[in-house]
Amino acid sequence: MVLLLMMAACSAHSADSAAEKKPESLDFTLLGTYPVGNDGRSELITLKVASSTELIAIRSTWPEGQSHPNFCFQLEEVRADGTEQWVGKTTVSSENHTTCSECLHRVYMQAGSGAFLFPNNGQSLPELSSLTFKVVLRDCLTALPVSADVDGPIPAHVVVETGTLKNKPAAAGKRLSVAIVNASNSSITPEFMDVVMPLVQQAYQPIGVDIELVSLSDIARPDGERLEYNGANMSLLGDLADTAAKSIGHKQTVPIILTPCLHFENPLLQISNDVKAVVPHIPGGLVSPGSADAVFVSAESCLFGPDSPAWLDADGLARILAHELGHFLGLYHVPDHLGTDPQSDNLMHPDELSVAFIINPTQADVIRRHPWLKE
Repeated sequence: MVLLLMMAACSAHSADSAAEKKPESLDFTLLGTYPVGNDGRSELITLKVASSTELIAIRSTWPEGQSHPNFCFQLEEVRADGTEQWVGKTTVSSENHTTCSECLHRVYMQAGSGAFLFPNNGQSLPELSSLTFKVVLRDCLTALPVSADVDGPIPAHVVVETGTLKNKPAAAGKRLSVAIVNASNSSITPEFMDVVMPLVQQAYQPIGVDIELVSLSDIARPDGERLEYNGANMSLLGDLADTAAKSIGHKQTVPIILTPCLHFENPLLQISNDVKAVVPHIPGGLVSPGSADAVFVSAESCLFGPDSPAWLDADGLARILAHELGHFLGLYHVPDHLGTDPQSDNLMHPDELSVAFIINPTQADVIRRHPWLKE
């Protein structure tokens, strides 16, 4: 699974317990609608932060009724109390995604809607009174910043929403609900998932997180042998995610959608790759509806065709699922901004089929802060 552009491209059925503790909800409220300058950047935006806040979420979207698929969202110049720099300016790497060598926290470039969660550096949120930042628009195909001089007319405004939590400690004893939605020719049975899910648990149980499969369902397979996408063309993935959400019916449940062969096609940069899986948003679960918010996994072989499975056995699928859930919960490929050794047997190694199910303590802290984890 390969990180390309703005994507990470790379039966345990049970009813809810009546005694389950209801998680605190992360509700977004409108911060404002802000003009975008000719350089593709908003004005400096200030968010007031209440005392004892432990989690901050920032979401950027388009004004109602607008859609700009060629433009992606990211944050820049993020500072705590106007001084400590959390995120500076990003650069484009050889893999055509954006990175920041001087960032205390990381922000992922996203299409349709962008969601950014702080802290994401494996540490607690410091006491602060304000957070300042700019929303920057990027070309979804090149990951480069946009400007009116080069790109012509650019969107005039962005909408910014925020949400905070005061009770989100990164403690163990959490649970994440997931649902398998099959949109492929592959046969996925409860008995097969009974073998897969305990293997996924090998990664998450040591850090105090249980992965609970709550449903297994089928939806219509998209036409064609391959499911093509790129940063500026997420419509097929978005349609699948919307259909899957209706099929699941559970709130705060990660949709894992099994698809035909996933194929990343970027004609501008002449990149053409089959991928094992893709997670369009890091972290997932926080963007606006219609933004392809799910874990997408190739279930059909890109080499041998739609009637052949993409994995050899349960262990192969389990490694992919564990790795992709890491992305959904906020983790990046190693080496990352958390200082993870790229030579280690880590779950987030770019080749998820060749490594052990190991999550280090700083990665565990990031995972356990995700708002969708229940106690």
